[in-house]
Amino acid sequence: MREIIKKYKLSDNISIYNLAKNNFIKVEPKDEEKLKFTLIKPLLGEIELHMEIIINEDGSFLFDDYENIIIFDEDFGQPYQPFYNDEKDFDFLNDVIIRYNRVMDKLVEQDILKPVELEQENTPKKLINKRIEE
Repeated sequence: MREIIKKYKLSDNISIYNLAKNNFIKVEPKDEEKLKFTLIKPLLGEIELHMEIIINEDGSFLFDDYENIIIFDEDFGQPYQPFYNDEKDFDFLNDVIIRYNRVMDKLVEQDILKPVELEQENTPKKLINKRIEE
């Protein structure tokens, strides 16, 4: 059975100091871009997690685990497609998902992220993000 990809959002206690302390790299804005901090972590073989947290002009942080994370396949120079396909289920993919969840859980321990509750649909494979009103 396919591993579950956990969902995350920013911690309430996030800070630029905490990002820098935990290996996020500051990327200065170019043209119309905003300041951002990036993190690249190897997951398995040539598969890497690429994550960015954007800093708005008002100092607020912007992050969405769907928009601001790419699971990248260095061999092919593009996103690792099976990660984004609910119908795929094989050992290597499941190992990538397990390692992704470990890296993200470590960011929870570092008070950069917090987990988002998931709600299971009728089928055991499908998950939807339970949006929490803020």
